[in-house]
Amino acid sequence: MIRRLVRTVEGRAALRGGVTQGAAFVLLRVARFAVLPFVFRALSESELGLYGLLQTGYVVAFTLFGAGTGSSVVRAAADQRTGAVASHVVGRSVAAVLATLCLAPTLLFVAPPLAPAAASAVLAVALGLVMEGTYHAARSAGRHRLCALLLTVNSLTWAALVVALVLVEGWGVTGLMLALAGSHLAGWCVGLLALGPSAWSGATRPEMVRQLRFGAPIALTDILHVAAGLDRLVVQQLLGLARAGVYHFATVFMDPLLLLDRAAVVSSEPWLYAASPEQLRERVAHLMRTQSALHLAAAVCLAALATEIAWVLGPASYADALWAAPVLLLVPVLGTQTRLVGFGAAHRSRTGVLAMAAATDLALALGLAWLLAPAFDLLGVGVARAIGALAGLAVAAWSTQRLIGKLPVLPVALAGAFTALLCVALASPLLSLPIWVRLPLGALAAVALAAGLWPPDTDQD
Repeated sequence: MIRRLVRTVEGRAALRGGVTQGAAFVLLRVARFAVLPFVFRALSESELGLYGLLQTGYVVAFTLFGAGTGSSVVRAAADQRTGAVASHVVGRSVAAVLATLCLAPTLLFVAPPLAPAAASAVLAVALGLVMEGTYHAARSAGRHRLCALLLTVNSLTWAALVVALVLVEGWGVTGLMLALAGSHLAGWCVGLLALGPSAWSGATRPEMVRQLRFGAPIALTDILHVAAGLDRLVVQQLLGLARAGVYHFATVFMDPLLLLDRAAVVSSEPWLYAASPEQLRERVAHLMRTQSALHLAAAVCLAALATEIAWVLGPASYADALWAAPVLLLVPVLGTQTRLVGFGAAHRSRTGVLAMAAATDLALALGLAWLLAPAFDLLGVGVARAIGALAGLAVAAWSTQRLIGKLPVLPVALAGAFTALLCVALASPLLSLPIWVRLPLGALAAVALAAGLWPPDTDQD
C-alpha cells in the first residue's frame, strides 16, 4: 500500500498529510490523556455525566452550523475553483455568528447553576467553527505542516487551560468548556496569522453557496453520526446522571481509535477525490483493508490493556465502564469504514448515501439502547451502539457497490465481529483474565488481524 501511494502525486501528498497530521493528532491525544486522570478524580460521576451531555450538545451544534463545508472546500480545491479557500473561511465566520445568535437564547431556559457551563459551550461552538475554517483552508491547500501546527497549539492550550481552570481554580464543568473555547481561540489566531490576507480575500457569494449545497448532505450525515452520542442522554434518563458519567468514562477508550479515524479521513479524502473513475473502486477497497487492519489491531491491543488503562485514568468507582468499553471499541472502527465507503459514493456526487447510513446507525443505536439499557445496564448501551454502526456500514456498502463495484465488506465485517468477541473476552469483568494471558493473546490476535486484512500490493495505480 505504501508503494502504491508514493507512485502518484496525490498519493504522496496523502501520505505526507497522514504522517504529519497523524503526529499532531497523537500529540493532541497525549495532551488529553495526560490531564484526564486528574480530571476524572477532580469531578464526581454526576459532574462527568453533565460534561458528557454538554459535550454531545456542543458536537451536534458544531456539526450543524459547520454545514459540511470542510469536505466542500477540499473538493473545491481539488477542482481548482477560484476563491474556494477564502469563501470557506468567510463562510465559517458567518456560521459562527449565526450559531451564537441561535444558541444564546437557549440559555434563558437553563437552570441558573448550569448557565455558566452552557454559556461556555456556546462560546466553544462559535470559536470552534472559525478555528476549523482556518484548519480546512490549510488542509485544502496542502499545507500539512500548518495543519499540524494548528492542532498542536489547540491541544497544548487545552491541556494548559484545563490544569489552570479545573485543577487549580476548581471551576469544574465550566472550566472544561472554557478550556475548549480557549484552545479554539488560540488555534484560530495562529491560523489567521499563518494564512495571511489570502485567507479572506477573494471570497465570493456564489462559491459559498456552492460549497454549502455540496456540504449540506454531508452535514446531515455528520449530524446523524454525532447524534448517536445522545446515548449518554438515554443513560441519564434511564439509569441516572451518575451512570451517564460512568458511561462517558467508557467512551474515553475509543479516543485512540477516533484518532486513527480522523487521520485516515483527512489524509485519504483528497486522494480519493482526485481518483479517476477507473481508480476509485480499487482505492476505496485498499483503504478499507489497510485501515481495518490497523484499527482492529489497535482495538485488540486496547482491550488487552483495558483494566490497566481504567486503573490509571480514574478511581475504582468507574470500574463498571469495562462492561461497555470493549464493545464500544468496535464503533469507531466501523465508523471509519462507513466514511471510506461513503467517499466512493460522494466521488459520484451521491452524498446522500452517507446520510442514509448515519440515519440507520442513529435509529438502531438509540432505539436498541432504550430497550437494552434497563435489562443489561451499560453493556446493553454499548451493544446497541455497535449494532447501529454495523448496520450503517451495511447500508453504505450496499448503496456504494451499486455505483463503483464490489468492495471487501464481508471480510471486514467478519473480522470486526471476531474482534468484538475477543475484546469482550479480554477486557470484560466477566472473565477477569490475568494480564499474562491478555497480553500475548491480544498481541497474537492483533498480528493475525493485520496480516489477514492487509491487501497484497499490485502494479496498478
